[in-house]
Amino acid sequence: MSIPARHVLYPDGWSDHGLIAQTDWATGCIRWFERQEEILAIQQRASDPSTVSESDWELVEANVHEVTHVLQMASTGFAFTVSQNLFTVVESAVEQYGDLGSVFEHRDEFTPRMASGLTVLDRPGDRGLTPRAILESLAFIQQKLHAYRGLTLAELMSLVDDGAAEHSYRSAFDVAVEYLGDSAPRLFVQAANLALYTAEPETVFIPLLAEFAAKASRTSLQSNHRIGTDLLGRRYAGLVLGTAESLTMAGHRHPTLDHHVMTLSSHARRQVGAYAEVYSAPLSEELLGVIQPTMAFPPTETGQTPMISSPADQRIEQDGRSMSLFRYYLAVSVILQQNLPDLAFTEPVPTPEAQAVAARPIVEPRVSLLRLTGNDLRSETEVAAWCAVLERLSASPESARSNRGMVFVEFVDADLADAGVQACLRAFFARVPHLLYFLAQDDGYLGESLSYAWAAYAAEDQVRMPDGRIGVRLNERTVEVAVRVVRAAADFAEQLGEAGTTMLVHLEGLPVDGAAQIRRRVFGG
Repeated sequence: MSIPARHVLYPDGWSDHGLIAQTDWATGCIRWFERQEEILAIQQRASDPSTVSESDWELVEANVHEVTHVLQMASTGFAFTVSQNLFTVVESAVEQYGDLGSVFEHRDEFTPRMASGLTVLDRPGDRGLTPRAILESLAFIQQKLHAYRGLTLAELMSLVDDGAAEHSYRSAFDVAVEYLGDSAPRLFVQAANLALYTAEPETVFIPLLAEFAAKASRTSLQSNHRIGTDLLGRRYAGLVLGTAESLTMAGHRHPTLDHHVMTLSSHARRQVGAYAEVYSAPLSEELLGVIQPTMAFPPTETGQTPMISSPADQRIEQDGRSMSLFRYYLAVSVILQQNLPDLAFTEPVPTPEAQAVAARPIVEPRVSLLRLTGNDLRSETEVAAWCAVLERLSASPESARSNRGMVFVEFVDADLADAGVQACLRAFFARVPHLLYFLAQDDGYLGESLSYAWAAYAAEDQVRMPDGRIGVRLNERTVEVAVRVVRAAADFAEQLGEAGTTMLVHLEGLPVDGAAQIRRRVFGG
């Protein structure tokens, strides 16, 4: 069954649901529900607001709002990581099934993983604030500050009262007003962006507001940036992800965002001394123009789906015609997110106690690769040496935190079905029971990091997948193994003053029911 991309992106009745535009979290592409000619004309007139009608101004703001979401993905570690995790699912579907019709027919193999990747957005922190609320409130306030310059708090609140259609569009800003008062229009953007430098923005956002309320400068973005990063280093070093650029440089790649990430970083370097301004200030026309988000528009009368493409846009042949690769990925993402249930994350994430996390220095994360050959596996001495390397990761709290999720283990000439590999992994887990804390969660049929534990302790339940990789049957034995190693990693995280629930990342890629069972047995509820 062949499905053109336009039938996925703009099915029958697409104009009846009332949306203006939508940014896809997996690809960073913007899907418009207004005609391309109209949007382009309004964008050209927006430089002179007097030429834009009141009805058209809504589209100008919508453009700023959606581009802000792309900027979030291309500049902050949290949004980049969420997008990257979702894109790996899209890429898996593309690699396994290729054309859109086949992806659609087999979508149930991937929708649970997409759903799992999206739950992080609705994970509640203090005051019930979620990462989604911080992201959406930031985009909404950015669009207003861009459209109406020099607003007082009263003027901005009037616009918020009139225009925030959803609670998530204002909830984080409302809390910021409680802490920052009249300074909220100026400081909220910077505090929210800094929160998105971490794996748990919902945990650090309110402490950042409190720190800004006590110490922030009225004039210096750079000074406030240091105040925020100092707080994160002292109290939340284990949560710091940094910028999207720092993750990219550490080897985390994202085919549809990499160009935006590097374009932004290049722009920041040209703006010498203005790093905080580039990433944490209200949006300027220059910054909006730095990236060129990939956009899809409704079909024209000819039946095509026009695009505004980034310079990194590529072409592939699909169904005998040239088609944008980015638009193809977007269509796959839309297929895999159809009819997803309401997946609000109901477990509260504990906030680390201040005394347990005080005086933490920021330690730059570093990727570690353990590469074992067949000769290594056959040598007890070599295996013991690698065990010692893994043990040293826990030598100090700072060392442990900086290596969280940064360790890749590669077996050069054997896979997880090999008896030598299985024996080696048993030795690793025996010496470092919390090994999962350090393992990177790579893309796999089930949790790739958990696959190491299953190879060590449940080899009889392994299955070889069609592409040659090793999967596992979920049953009581494999669930018990997962519970044991996830609990050990979560306990270790809590000893470091971190939230044990950060180890839920290792359940990504599991079927929803299996992940829920493991989560309940480890964390209760």
